[in-house]
Amino acid sequence: EELHALYLGRRGQLLHHACLSRGSSHNTIVDPHSIFRLGLLTGASRLILAHNHPSGDPRASPEDIAATRRVADAGRLLGLPLVDHLILAGGRWTSLAEEGLLPGPHWAG
Repeated sequence: EELHALYLGRRGQLLHHACLSRGSSHNTIVDPHSIFRLGLLTGASRLILAHNHPSGDPRASPEDIAATRRVADAGRLLGLPLVDHLILAGGRWTSLAEEGLLPGPHWAG
């Protein structure tokens, strides 16, 4: 698995893309410190996370949901909201925002 972040400006434009971690075929590390450090350094207003599931199943695991909620909570505190977390697998994808699995507002202005 790989975890990527897209850092967006106020108008939704892409400011920076980063591969934050590469893990095993079953998981990867989600480190909020690394996620938000880059976001704050780039002057981002919001961010999107994306990771892949090598299994081919794009459904969110309980671990995916818990990690996403931790990142979303931290983002609210830091003023850098998490807009979405996408899971890509087998030519399909899942949006945790669309699934209602992100706490709070997802896209502010």
